[in-house]
Amino acid sequence: MGLFQDIADQTAYNVSTPRRRGFGQKANTNQSAQSAAEAPVKRDSLSRSIYRQRQSIGPAPLLGKKVLCVSAKANCDVEQMSITLGANVMPVSTLGEAERMLREAPREWDLLFIMRDGLMPLDHLVTDLLSLRFAFSNLPVVMFSTAFMADDMTKDRSPISDASMCLPMTQGRLKMCVEAAIENNRNKE
Repeated sequence: MGLFQDIADQTAYNVSTPRRRGFGQKANTNQSAQSAAEAPVKRDSLSRSIYRQRQSIGPAPLLGKKVLCVSAKANCDVEQMSITLGANVMPVSTLGEAERMLREAPREWDLLFIMRDGLMPLDHLVTDLLSLRFAFSNLPVVMFSTAFMADDMTKDRSPISDASMCLPMTQGRLKMCVEAAIENNRNKE
């Protein structure tokens, strides 16, 4: 009973100020009432800007990169968010068109984004991606889809893409996915 009473005493409300005292602090009824009324409330939480800085991953991994974005839908969210993060995006509507552009200037492109939804049947897409990845093995590929259950930033899907992301997405998740794709492509076996 002593332990539970101690916990209850340490977390009890102060009657003069209805704010809850911190755990483990002893209360002087007169002194705590005066100091609580006079002192500003100190918060241990982070400000929003510091929180955002900690959530970001350093400099934008897309800043200045040339990205070839394959999507059946014009002005898709992936394309717009990539532009917002500083990428130079070239949208194309088919994987064949992307392959033609890669063959013309293979060193010009830094990343290949593929929006899977509405592009082509999955079995055809996988076959085309296998041949594309064989021909351009040093190009990081990120695949996007609303059908994915979760982001996959591992090497599990490495034969077809270096990373995959479920939609809708956020800028922070896109940054992490791009960095993971670049790292996975660099460290492939």
